[in-house]
Amino acid sequence: MIENGRVTPAQEYNTLRDELNQSKKYVFERPLIIVGAGAALLTSEGLKYGSALPTLLIGLLFFNLWFTVNRLKSASRIIAYIQVVLESDTLWKGWETSLRLYRMWTKNNPKFEKVVERELNRKAVPDAMMYYPPIFQIHIALVVVCLIAGFLLMIKQPDTINISANVIMVLLTGLYVRYCWKCKPSRMKSLIEQNIVIWEYALGIKK
Repeated sequence: MIENGRVTPAQEYNTLRDELNQSKKYVFERPLIIVGAGAALLTSEGLKYGSALPTLLIGLLFFNLWFTVNRLKSASRIIAYIQVVLESDTLWKGWETSLRLYRMWTKNNPKFEKVVERELNRKAVPDAMMYYPPIFQIHIALVVVCLIAGFLLMIKQPDTINISANVIMVLLTGLYVRYCWKCKPSRMKSLIEQNIVIWEYALGIKK
């Protein structure tokens, strides 16, 4: 509902819920597309430089995991906003205005992580984001498959390009493993509670 030409909290709530559902859709669809495309390419016959394909797929999986983590952080920020603002008695300013305050507070407080760590309600932290752990595990499994495929293709055709592709693949996998450690489910499960703390300070609920 729009009253006097302005968005209402109820309409904002519905819009944010729709955005959450859309984010989940992207998160689930992208890995399936990559798997399908990868399987079709890796099973194709007559690929002269086949070792380049697993390297490319690992790069795509790396990007997709980054995208998934980004969506997860965005979803956590929205869920926390809904809890702090739309489902409480907090003075409603609107999503965009509140998001501006959120960004200003984090930028003006370089050590805000320490505040969040101190104020975090650990009893309210869920075991994990329900859909993230399996997607995280699927990404790990697919990279392992790509590594095996890359090495087998190199053994089958040990030329300069395939060997070089495998070297790049190993380096890329190293970066991938480092990123996975940084964004493993046990570290991501407190995102909502972290964002609740940030919203409370950014909106002046806590000082």
